[in-house]
Amino acid sequence: MGSQLTPMIVVGIDPGVSGAIAHIYANGDACVESVPTISLDGGGRDLDFSACLGMLHYNEGDMFAYIENVWGQRGWGIQASCKLVGTRYAWQALCGSLDIPTELVLPRAWQGELDIVTAKKHPRSLSTKEQSIEIAHGLFPFLAADIGKDHNRADALLIAEYGRRQHK
Repeated sequence: MGSQLTPMIVVGIDPGVSGAIAHIYANGDACVESVPTISLDGGGRDLDFSACLGMLHYNEGDMFAYIENVWGQRGWGIQASCKLVGTRYAWQALCGSLDIPTELVLPRAWQGELDIVTAKKHPRSLSTKEQSIEIAHGLFPFLAADIGKDHNRADALLIAEYGRRQHK
């Protein structure tokens, strides 16, 4: 992708109401947070769009966002699948409103880049969620407390790391 005039900030987004957003800065610093949500009347949660916009807008400098290209999974209800895909579109719209270029990345692409293996390939391996947490702790030990055992935060960091590697 070439060098940038201003420091590149790579954003990784694990969409969904229990997702997370991570930023990796040109100097190696990084941060990760759970996505902000609001409670809905009648139960459930949705993205807090204003707060999500603020998570993108507070950074200065060139940004590029990688958003996990998620779809529903077998066994999920139609409502859950639609809600997940809807949050992906919401993040695309939020980034677009700030002129932040985005790329959708399939889980198998970023997971493959970071050597996360599926149970289909290695039945005795850790789950992809456990591997994600372990790898994120190894790559970002200074964020171990922020990551904890939250696979969504780990995924967001690793999606951003995948993006950083694409911009080398």
